[in-house]
Amino acid sequence: MSKFKFTFAKEAEPLRFLPTTAKNFKVIKKITKKIQSPKAGFIDEESLLPGAVEHTEFIGKLELSDHKTTKNHLEFKPLIFQKSLLKFNLRSQGIDLYYTLSHHNRELIATQGANGALVFKAVINDTGSYSFILFKPIDRERSLNLIVNENFNTSLFEMDGAVDLNNVSGWKLRRKALNNQSISELYQKIKTNINEMYQVTFYYRNNQIKETNTPPIDVYWNNEHLVRLDNTSTRAKGYTFSVLSNTEKFSQLRFVCADDASIKNLLSNISVLSRAQSNIPIVLAFALTNIEDMENILEGNFKINITATPSLELNNHLPIDIVLDEKNIYQTIVINDESISNNPFAKINLDSIFEMLNVEKDNRQVQIIQREQDGIPSNFYAIKVSSKDNDFSPITVADLQLSFPGGDAGTAVFFKNVAIDEV
Repeated sequence: MSKFKFTFAKEAEPLRFLPTTAKNFKVIKKITKKIQSPKAGFIDEESLLPGAVEHTEFIGKLELSDHKTTKNHLEFKPLIFQKSLLKFNLRSQGIDLYYTLSHHNRELIATQGANGALVFKAVINDTGSYSFILFKPIDRERSLNLIVNENFNTSLFEMDGAVDLNNVSGWKLRRKALNNQSISELYQKIKTNINEMYQVTFYYRNNQIKETNTPPIDVYWNNEHLVRLDNTSTRAKGYTFSVLSNTEKFSQLRFVCADDASIKNLLSNISVLSRAQSNIPIVLAFALTNIEDMENILEGNFKINITATPSLELNNHLPIDIVLDEKNIYQTIVINDESISNNPFAKINLDSIFEMLNVEKDNRQVQIIQREQDGIPSNFYAIKVSSKDNDFSPITVADLQLSFPGGDAGTAVFFKNVAIDEV
């Protein structure tokens, strides 16, 4: 575990935070009142993508109307008291963040190491105005799949009638009668945290069987119905949903069907990932000090949420169906270089989005826009949907990143590796 040392430089030198041992820090003499925290600000790391139009800066205002006086000085608390910030041990591009206080403790910056690139900067002044600017992404811990036996102990696309769902660890099979019909429920209890977001992903492989009367499969997260999978399409499709855990200890992912074999043979690559790392709260503490007696008459904090959607790293050739959640958070997709020889590498289905937007098939429009940075084409591509009748402004539903060179070839390299299927 890292230990921390806080040293105070001479006047005009910045106050720095070093990962060593504890020594020498300013002591706050007195706290007489706490100020209510303002509403949290949000900055999405999408704003750091090449050519992004989203803002990387948030500007806020503290309510100090009862404490305005020329004798009061507003500043960030010394780094040793920034406990909400330090507890996360944040990193950027694999490098520990290094914090510096300067400009009479009114500016707090984070860099990649002591002399590295600027990651974020926060500024506060006596009027109560504050700003926060994000310059680099903050690392997220990779989420582990909370599902046990994501393929029911079978290989991908294996049609093995010998697999008994009663004996697959992690899963439980329950049969019951509903409306005079026998149904099967395959479910798994997952340890979750209440009020935390999770990402549910699975593949439905209806094109793997010849029967046309395949019974539908209903998918539930706790008591929320996510989707009905039926045989109206002969395509293999991947589905991704953002869901909320509203239970104390466990959540339940459940597949309901009239036939056990349909669940076993048609579903694969089932995963539940925590999205706790999708939002990183940066909480910065401040104090309002009387400059005559140097007593803190007020303290508080403000919060900036740094958000990012967990990326889908495509390492197989199963198509993914992009589904917007209730917050309209788009999907980030990464195509890895080990599979570029098999083209097109990926197929992205957009029909679920168009259905949600009530756009008829003959009125659908998809735009692929290559993002640029400083006038130079990048390997990032924005996928936008709209209608030919211009019923609404184009909506960015996904950002796709190619992890191999090819930006100079424009959108040609995109369509060489990705097929868009919107109907």
